[in-house]
Amino acid sequence: MLTSLQLPELATTLQLNKANKRDYVYSPPDLEMSEGRIIRSEGMHFLHPTPHAHRQLATRLDIPQRYYKRLLDENPRLLDSNVNYGLKQTDKKMMLRTIDNKLRAVVSDSYRRVENETILETILPVLYNLPSQPEPLHVQITDQRMYLTFLYPGMEFNIDGKGSLKPGIRIMNSEVGLGAMQTLLFWYRDYCRNGMIWGMKDIASVRRYHRGPRVIQGEYHVVQERDTMQAYSKHLALETRDVVNTLAKPEVLQLSVDKMVQATQGKHIEQPIEAVKQLVKDIPDLSKADGNSVLESLIRGQDYSRWGLANAVTEQANKANDMDAAFKFEQLGSKVLDLKPSQWNRIVEAKAA
Repeated sequence: MLTSLQLPELATTLQLNKANKRDYVYSPPDLEMSEGRIIRSEGMHFLHPTPHAHRQLATRLDIPQRYYKRLLDENPRLLDSNVNYGLKQTDKKMMLRTIDNKLRAVVSDSYRRVENETILETILPVLYNLPSQPEPLHVQITDQRMYLTFLYPGMEFNIDGKGSLKPGIRIMNSEVGLGAMQTLLFWYRDYCRNGMIWGMKDIASVRRYHRGPRVIQGEYHVVQERDTMQAYSKHLALETRDVVNTLAKPEVLQLSVDKMVQATQGKHIEQPIEAVKQLVKDIPDLSKADGNSVLESLIRGQDYSRWGLANAVTEQANKANDMDAAFKFEQLGSKVLDLKPSQWNRIVEAKAA
């Protein structure tokens, strides 16, 4: 069961992180890996990469992920040789994002640093001054992302008679290269505490991409000039205000509700086991183990419509050990609703060989 921070707790955590953040920009030949778990260079203390940073390093050096992971686990010295060879072969500078002695990201030297504390300080006053005044539902930060989830008070819809759906927003940011800062439509199902992310690209969204001018080589405290910060914060505040207000409009929410109602209708799954097997084939982010859990939820819920399958997927978020894993299932639930007719027909018509 996931826990939520209070907003003051999150603010305190972000300020502590801010004091310990450092960024380094280096030419790859000036870096070296030693013992598989430590990146070092002359004049720089040892850094311990997170699993995410290891994956980014493998990608930048064109080392297959499975091979990299196997060497990391079984033969660190051979991994050292592969990585150090790759570092010598590329001249593209890298930005190493760190907290204390933890290497949390390996990104381009043109990576735009959009810090979590900037977003929190900018967005909260905007939300609290809106007519709708969204209320916090869940607040969390992981090594990969910050998640801020708010619900619009006094709004709810009923799709299938099994409990109300409440609309809200999910604001996310990654300081480690896992996508843009985003504000998305979020639906919360109160009777089972499922959440579903809805990108609503055709309606409204905020996306602030982490792309900027190249940074010269050296070491940097994570700070920005006051005028740069003020300009960015003003732009972000205005964008967020407009999107949050747009997503709260009844006619906008109704577009999403109509799609969910349509998902309760039409063809229903006849053979759940085979249908879920086909779903796993059509959605690569679902593992076989995920599929088994989805099948269990689907059969327990006894709703074999597309809506029922989407909820069986999002229910897995309740079982996740961390918010990153929960977010995956919240996203995948909306992907089920967005399946093409041909894909849904394959799932519905799937039969045992």
